[in-house]
Amino acid sequence: QGLALRVMREGGETFGDRLDYAYLVTLGREPAARERERMERYFAQARDGLARDGAAVTELFPNRLEGVPQVDAAAWVELSRVMLNLDEFITRE
Repeated sequence: QGLALRVMREGGETFGDRLDYAYLVTLGREPAARERERMERYFAQARDGLARDGAAVTELFPNRLEGVPQVDAAAWVELSRVMLNLDEFITRE
């Protein structure tokens, strides 16, 4: 939730800007084209699934951010989990 909140507050207005920021914060680089495509697809699938489950949305992101639909915020929590579990994040070489 912390990473998702930071990305939504500081990462810009568009999904692309926020994804770039999330990569910069977690991995210190921009996403490759294939990574961007996969993350966009994952985010859309997460958002679509969460749109049908209001309880899960509230559980994932109970706070409200002005100008950000709560389902989008919850989808960012899901995407943040993926980012934080990448081998590249966990293992620094």
